[in-house]
Amino acid sequence: MEELTIETLKMLSPHVIFDQGVRKVDGEMLKWVAVRGKTWDWSIYYSLDTDSPPETIAVSGHKVHDMKIVRKLRPFDMEAEKVYRH
Repeated sequence: MEELTIETLKMLSPHVIFDQGVRKVDGEMLKWVAVRGKTWDWSIYYSLDTDSPPETIAVSGHKVHDMKIVRKLRPFDMEAEKVYRH
């Protein structure tokens, strides 16, 4: 998976899901989506229901606040880390 950069974020449309996956984190399976915000920021949202549609997770999922978990789900560079929306 390619590292997320600020240049990539600038090319994406606001509120677009630009990555997703299912991964075991701390013993639980999470379905997650990475979403670009209104500006060049971004966040990852997740659901424990791995059958949830990505669009539902983006709107009503739980936001990942722990950057250690964010890093496990989606690689990113230092500039992209600065604009992660907690």
